[in-house]
Amino acid sequence: MTDIDLESISVNNGTVEHVTEFQYLGSVIAENGRIDSEVDMCIANASKAFGALRQSVVSDKILTINTKRRIYQVCVLSVLLYRSECWTPTAKTPEETGCIPP
Repeated sequence: MTDIDLESISVNNGTVEHVTEFQYLGSVIAENGRIDSEVDMCIANASKAFGALRQSVVSDKILTINTKRRIYQVCVLSVLLYRSECWTPTAKTPEETGCIPP
């Protein structure tokens, strides 16, 4: 960015801070338009969801594989792919998520 791009903006006698990314309505908006932070956030949230299921569902000997798969699809994949319909697809996105956004 050039210095011209970073001119200060004043609102109500205060200066608006320049940031490289921010969260708006649950989505990460980056100044460069890339979705890397958004994808990373969805992967981290899906990992947390899987971690929460690991002890109670994955390790359960009574649940069938089919039941575990369905719980995974509902609880983990839905978190991973949340808002993915708004992502600008790149060649890197399917590699990172392990699946193609719907």
